[in-house]
Amino acid sequence: MKYYMDTNQFVDVFIPNSLDELIRWTQFDKKLHGKDWIYRGQSDFNWNITSTLERYVEGLNSRKKSHHNIYKAERSVICGFESKIPISFDTQIEKLAYLQHHGLPTRLIDFTHNIDIALFFALSGNVNGNSAIYAMSREYLRMATMFSMSNFEQNGKLYLYDLENDSVIDSLLKKSKTERVVYVNPQYRNERIKIQEGCFMFSANLESKFSYCVSRTLGTMVLNTAHPRLIKFLLKPEMKVEIQKYLDLKGINQCYIYPTEHTKYKAELESICNYYRK
Repeated sequence: MKYYMDTNQFVDVFIPNSLDELIRWTQFDKKLHGKDWIYRGQSDFNWNITSTLERYVEGLNSRKKSHHNIYKAERSVICGFESKIPISFDTQIEKLAYLQHHGLPTRLIDFTHNIDIALFFALSGNVNGNSAIYAMSREYLRMATMFSMSNFEQNGKLYLYDLENDSVIDSLLKKSKTERVVYVNPQYRNERIKIQEGCFMFSANLESKFSYCVSRTLGTMVLNTAHPRLIKFLLKPEMKVEIQKYLDLKGINQCYIYPTEHTKYKAELESICNYYRK
């Protein structure tokens, strides 16, 4: 497997020669290091990781030749949802996760614990070009986040940022000046999150691009280790037939990834989503 370092994105780039080589790498590395990874598939290798909210605001600015505040845009999306759909949520992060998985623009960025799911998204819409799989060590990310942020205190207890506590996550949604990324392993599980084995990441500071916050987070660690911080696999077009056959054998397709959800607010959700697709 070929390798080079992309210093612009602060990422190690690997170029597997085959799907088998990629799968064997993930299995071997987990067995060797005892660490779990999260993955994200993107159909274009040249794309940086950005949230749907970031892309939505960039589109507004491009069309209207103006500067829209991303925090106000996020608030507008949430208020628009709340005005039409009377669903209550215990926490803000749970609400954002619901919006994200129903197609509204949010700061959350989808990752998965299952590389097969990431492969599905990597193949979507770009048959003839290079695609990408991002991989990040959850353990490294957890350590980097704890290293770079102060602890959060609640009811006399200190919570480190392994982020299994929704109140901790909600507090970070308000820390607008913290240029770090946050990993979220949802405790709430709708059908899509379950099937996609989903988790999220987001920038604590929305005014800074996600890619910059990633480099800031991972760059805070000063460890004597050769363990990669962030990996990007380049998937060449000639691998895609092999990957598609692999996914077909596993039954991973559009219907599997997006199960039909029976919700009485289906029409309202579709109407809101159509507004933000304009």
